[in-house]
Order: sequence, then structure tokens, then C-alpha cells
Amino acid sequence: MRSIVIKAACIAAIVGSPWIACSQHYYVVVGAFAADENASEFKGYVPVQATDSMYTVSERENLLHFYLLKTTDRETAISKTLQLRKAIESLGGNDLAETTNQESSSASASSSSVTANAGLVPPKPVGKYFKFKIESPEGELVPGKVHHVDFEEGRDLGSYNTNTFVDLLRPGYSNEPMAVVCGMFGYKEIYKYIDYANPSSTDQQAYVDAQGVWVIPYRLERVEAGDVSPMYNVSFYKDAAIMRESSQMDLDELVRMMQKNPYYEITIHAHCNGKNKREIIAVGPNKNYFDVAGSVQLTGSARDLTALRAEAIRSYLADHGIDPKRTKIFSWGGRDMLVKADSPNANLNDRIEIEFTRD
Repeated sequence: MRSIVIKAACIAAIVGSPWIACSQHYYVVVGAFAADENASEFKGYVPVQATDSMYTVSERENLLHFYLLKTTDRETAISKTLQLRKAIESLGGNDLAETTNQESSSASASSSSVTANAGLVPPKPVGKYFKFKIESPEGELVPGKVHHVDFEEGRDLGSYNTNTFVDLLRPGYSNEPMAVVCGMFGYKEIYKYIDYANPSSTDQQAYVDAQGVWVIPYRLERVEAGDVSPMYNVSFYKDAAIMRESSQMDLDELVRMMQKNPYYEITIHAHCNGKNKREIIAVGPNKNYFDVAGSVQLTGSARDLTALRAEAIRSYLADHGIDPKRTKIFSWGGRDMLVKADSPNANLNDRIEIEFTRD
């Protein structure tokens, strides 16, 4: 019952934009979605019989717009909208009406981009449409990103959101398949090599969906003893053991993993860019891991820097109840750089990797 109420509230919130003019047509739009699976599921919660019940893609926002009516008559569109509102109010009463009032302004903005050439398939791409999907080990869709990587040059060519249409140009650097990597902390990295012309020739799991788009699926697999998982969101200020605020997401995920798996033991591997001696900003006595305020300044080697970075993560885990005996550190300095120290992508060398030594 709870899930039905939530879905009904969602309908009430996004029906606030009553109609949209598209060339000589009006659309009664009730939803905007990043993935066609969500639009299809949404259809089951529409409270009235729909005349059309289809969805199209906004060129500007790359969102799927679910509409219940496409008509050349404006009055018919308005009448349909009023009918929908009455049906929704009957489902949720005052609570749903209040939700509508609070959220309809954002809904209007999301619905206003349907264009004159909108159809039942995505607009013509500049290159070619792909859709990348990440599924949990249980088969549930997981939001995230995949990375298009040039391993020869050691650079990231682009990152793409999952579960949405991605317009990719044919790679111009070579005729080799595209290397597209799915990396999420706590799971094994998945490397796929995608032939642009025919993805199924290099990935047997690739398929074409109902919109004629190539779908590239990734199925996550949890790490085991012996696996190494990069902390993709952990980053540091230059020559510092102070982390940026965005790092806390992966740190808290590691805390949860260690709490749920009391036998886990890990080694924290820290790397940095360059092998030179430098001035280092280290965490001070106040243990402010995400702000240079209260930090201390030292002079040390690249290995000193990475030792301080690994120790900062171990200290954060200890502050959150993880026994330091379960964690070891390994300071690499600049001995295992992914790219040259003067590369435009030199920030890739500053990284943290977690090796799971016992599970």
C-alpha cells in the first residue's frame, strides 16, 4: 500500500503542467523520466483510461516524457487534464493536493521541452545512441556512471550516466572497440570492449531495445578476499592528506561494509603524482579530514604524503568504530603512476585503493 501511495503522489506532482504545444499538436504530459523502464512502470499507476499512453524523448533534456493524449484540439487537452486531476485527488485527498501545489512548478519546467519533431523514438542522434545499464547482484537497477577510457593514452574520454540515452560519436582515435568501464566502490570493476558498429560482436550481453537503441548491461559482483577496489570518489587537495568533501560518500560506504562484515580486513593503498619532495598539508589534531582549517604543514617525500593519506583514512574508520587492527596501510608514493607526472590527466595518479585481504 505504501508504494502505491508514493506512486500516486508522484503522478499528482508532475501533472501540474496541463498541456504543451508541439507544432499543431497538444500533449497531456504527466511524467518525465531518465529511463524507459521507469516510464513503463509508471503507466501502471495512471488512474484513468488513456487515449494514447506513450512516451517520447526531449532533445534538450534527454528525458522520456510520458503522455496520455496527443491531440490537435486544445480544449480536448484541457478537458483531459481536468479529468486527470479529479481522478488523482480522489486517490489521495488533501495530502495529494498539497503535494501537487508544492511540486507542480518544477514539473512544469521539466515538461516544457517537448519539441515539434518529437516522436515515438529518440530524435535523430548526432552519432549513435547507446544506453548503459548497471544492475545489482540481485538484478535491481543501480544509478551510476560508466567511463570511456583510452588505456594507451591513459585518459578518460568521457563519463556517461546510466539508464538514459547517450549520443556517442564514432571514435576517431582508432578502429579498436571502445573500452567502457563500470567501477563502483565495493564491487569488482567490469571492463567491456564495445564495437561501435555492432556491439553484440564484442559483448554477447548487448542488445537492441524497443527504441532501436543499443543497450550495454553491467551486472555488479561484490568484492572478495584478494580483490582491490578503487575509491573512485576519494580525492585530495594538492600535496595534502586533506580530502575533498565528496570523498565522504565512499568513506561512509567503506564504514558500512566493515560494520556489516566483521571479518573483513583491508589494506589501504595510497598513491600520489610525482616522486619529488614537497610541502605537505596534513590532518591536524582536530581531525578535520575535509577542510584545511586546523591542518599542519610538513616537509616530506612522496611516500610520506601517501602514508599520511592512508593514515587519514584509517583514522576516519577508527573514529567510526572500526578497529584499527583490521586495517593496514601501504604507501606507494609515486612508484605506480597511471600516467606521466606532467600529463593533463595527472590527477589520476592521486588515488586510494582498498585491498580486501580477508572476508
